Amino acid sequence: MDKVLLLLPESIRSEVISAAGNHLEQVEEVRIRVDRPLEIAYGQTVLTGKRIVSSAEAEQLMNQISQFSFYMLDEQLKRGYVTIAGGHRVGLAGKVVLENGVVKGLREISSFNIRIARQKFG
Repeated sequence: MDKVLLLLPESIRSEVISAAGNHLEQVEEVRIRVDRPLEIAYGQTVLTGKRIVSSAEAEQLMNQISQFSFYMLDEQLKRGYVTIAGGHRVGLAGKVVLENGVVKGLREISSFNIRIARQKFG
């Protein structure tokens, strides 16, 4: 979870930590959507943040995910998700770029669904 927190813009990071409280290590998903409050899911619980995520925060997050090289992720963007350090996955939604019916990329990304990877026993 620490690697995921480091990717988040400070304003979103502090809200995730605050909202999750004692359940931070149980968080399974962080849903970030432009012009909507963020959501934090663990178990059967979904917590909703108090403030609205801005497009500037989404842009900061995308820059962190891509390490400021958006084109480095070209192939992963075609699949709609990016795998980041630690095996965590970030699902992305935005405007799809099609060429002859084939997905060529994604732009104007407005939604991120971060799935936290962890080992499950049993």
